[in-house]
Amino acid sequence: MTSSYKCAHCQETFNEGWSDEEANVEALENFGVVEASKNASMARICDECYKAMKPWLKKQPEYRGPRE
Repeated sequence: MTSSYKCAHCQETFNEGWSDEEANVEALENFGVVEASKNASMARICDECYKAMKPWLKKQPEYRGPRE
């Protein structure tokens, strides 16, 4: 059974493409957030919204990922 989620930005529904473990690794690397999948204050967004927000995101002080 495939799990789905609603993007917090565009409000569309998508099938999950990552496991919680993979999402947790990315959140830890980019934001220093441990166990992000269990953190109710973190929003889930789709790939397209993430790509659109990435330039803004890289300017945020809490962002730890590559700023290329």
